[in-house]
Amino acid sequence: MKTNAVGDNCDSQCELEEELQVEKQTSSDLRDLVKAQQLQMDGIMKKFQESEAARARQEEDLKKKQAETEALIKGLMSMIPGVPPTR
Repeated sequence: MKTNAVGDNCDSQCELEEELQVEKQTSSDLRDLVKAQQLQMDGIMKKFQESEAARARQEEDLKKKQAETEALIKGLMSMIPGVPPTR
């Protein structure tokens, strides 16, 4: 009977080792997945930051053009006789 117990013990150990290998592979696969997702997130964040910088530049350009247009309108209005000066 002892040989049967030893055989059962060996079977249990083999099963545990197989489970351990499966767990290691699953863990490795999950790490790879997380790494790939992190790289995707980094790319998305970089694109977002670039688009935000471009939007800020466009907003600044629009403000400058608006100020130039307002100054031009004020200048033109001041040339018309009888029109009170604008602020």
